[in-house]
Amino acid sequence: MAAPLLRSVVTGGAVALATCACTWAHTDQQRRATPSGARRVLEACVGDVESAVEAMRGGADRVELCADLGAGGTTPSVGTIAQVVQALQHSRTKVRVLIRPRPGDFVYTTRELEAMKEDVAVCKRLGVDGVVVGVLRSDGTLDHRAIRELVETARPLRVTCHRAFDVCLDKESALEQLVDLGVDAVLTSGGKTSAWAGRDMLEKLQEQAAGRITLIAGAGVSETNARALVEATGVTELHAGSSVQSEVLSSARTSSRIAMGVSDRGREDRRMATDRRKVAALAEELHNTI
Repeated sequence: MAAPLLRSVVTGGAVALATCACTWAHTDQQRRATPSGARRVLEACVGDVESAVEAMRGGADRVELCADLGAGGTTPSVGTIAQVVQALQHSRTKVRVLIRPRPGDFVYTTRELEAMKEDVAVCKRLGVDGVVVGVLRSDGTLDHRAIRELVETARPLRVTCHRAFDVCLDKESALEQLVDLGVDAVLTSGGKTSAWAGRDMLEKLQEQAAGRITLIAGAGVSETNARALVEATGVTELHAGSSVQSEVLSSARTSSRIAMGVSDRGREDRRMATDRRKVAALAEELHNTI
């Protein structure tokens, strides 16, 4: 079942987070730079607290925290965000949170947009590094007003536009609009089913961005294509999800035969979770690319 959407349940303007008892060491404390000086960044898409910790231990520079990854991700619960921030607060791994009130398209009602703005405000109080948003009009163009309101609500947090961008027919124009709206980064596959398939568009967008906005290449990114993708496009930030996950079996002595949801019918004894070894392999490949 999908985690509940965030609501403004945090009071007092701040949340007191317990101090983590230990810090996690990383063998590479600084991200290596490209010849042009841009730092390479690996962002792992994670769906729960323990996956966030696994990503951090594997060397991810940043996590994008979501719920309901099987549906493309929705906004995680307040408790999940708070625990991830607490668990990673003494590491170098940054936390960004997906703000998406439901699965499906990216055309939202006024009430849904208000819910998104409340979710962003709560994320700001919880101390995350940034939020990931995206709103479209029914014609497939960016909803400027809605995105502007979300950016204004989020500041001083970093703001990423998610792959709603890939739905836009005119991606060059959409990129300029995001720059004008003050968006910091855009997650994109170049409008294709995978970043590798969209590498020509990614290269074009990277050149157009010219340092004004950061491109994050995502969809199908793995250890096997990270080096080639960076070399082909010039993009220095990669986003990985399913490629750094492994199936985890339940530790319960008995597995439930009662279906808890349509997509997982008959598989309630297992789930997908981030695997630190796969994160580490991808991070090594990315950071060692010349």
